[in-house]
Amino acid sequence: MAYIGAVTPGYDPTRAPVPQFDAERFSGNNSTTQYTLSRQIVSPTDIEVFVENVQQEPTVAYNASGYTLTFTEAPPTGSNNIYIIYRNSGVSNYAFVPDGSITYAKLAQNIRQFTVDNYTANGAGATIELTETPVSANTLVVTIDGVVQNAPVNYTLSGTTITFTSIPDANSAITVKHLGFRTTTTVTEVPAGSITTNEIADGAITSAKIADGTVIAADIAANAVTTVELADDAVNTNNIVDAAVTDAKIDTVANTKVTGVMTASQIANTAVTPGVYGGAESVPVITVDQQGRLTSASNVSVAGGQFVDDSASGSKVIYYNSQNLTSNVTIAGDRNAFSAGPITIDAGVNVTINVGAVWAII
Repeated sequence: MAYIGAVTPGYDPTRAPVPQFDAERFSGNNSTTQYTLSRQIVSPTDIEVFVENVQQEPTVAYNASGYTLTFTEAPPTGSNNIYIIYRNSGVSNYAFVPDGSITYAKLAQNIRQFTVDNYTANGAGATIELTETPVSANTLVVTIDGVVQNAPVNYTLSGTTITFTSIPDANSAITVKHLGFRTTTTVTEVPAGSITTNEIADGAITSAKIADGTVIAADIAANAVTTVELADDAVNTNNIVDAAVTDAKIDTVANTKVTGVMTASQIANTAVTPGVYGGAESVPVITVDQQGRLTSASNVSVAGGQFVDDSASGSKVIYYNSQNLTSNVTIAGDRNAFSAGPITIDAGVNVTINVGAVWAII
């Protein structure tokens, strides 16, 4: 039979001059009913499906949605005996890049290398000027001495100007990295556990950056805190646990530690006047507090005389008294008194003997 026009060879979808993935093949195994397409489609009519060169009817012989082609019956076993032709639909006109297919090597240099601005704080200003205008604060990574700053808590952005909420310390190293990808997600957040001691510059963490109650005893290495780290008068009795201070903790500087024998230099002076208290005509009056300390001492004269002990026998035989009465004396009615005379009574001095009382002068 004669034909008008050029002879067109049989259509081979794998050799057709159409974009990549306009056609593809699969091999049946008489059991698999689902196959993964290389392009996303919307409905079964977005593709033409052939099995053993026999075109299949959409929704009857197969269904398709997204990247999945599902046959109602498993195609027979064969090598590349299933082929798919993608028709021009609203979705299938475009090729979709599979997840993870773009590697670092595929990125252009301007994306790989971020713009970095470096500054040294002067301790007086709270603003710095960037070399380019960021889209937002979320497209920057800002650090001060290696510590990441968060917007808007630690800084704000207006055009090319960054304003810190507190003035950075003098000579602090400020680094601003401009990210190559724009995002609406805050990129200044650091994943938990990603910062180790190697990433923190010496002296970068000050007391202002440590929340109250964050550091507990378990976080302090043994013997790490010395007197150099303690401010004057920082430790008082309220900061010391009962029985925590042992003898070994007390410095042995002279006159500051009792080492078994207490000397005069280790005892603080009191208000008591040193001397001898009590005598032949007086008795001592002493006050002692609850801690056993002598707080006062004085002499009180004794009216009258007293017995004298015999040094040999210790018996009280001899009684002696003064011969001169210099102050008023009252003898109660239920008491008697005697004196060894003679007795001289000073002018103006009275001896009152109440009814029932007797004063005998021998």
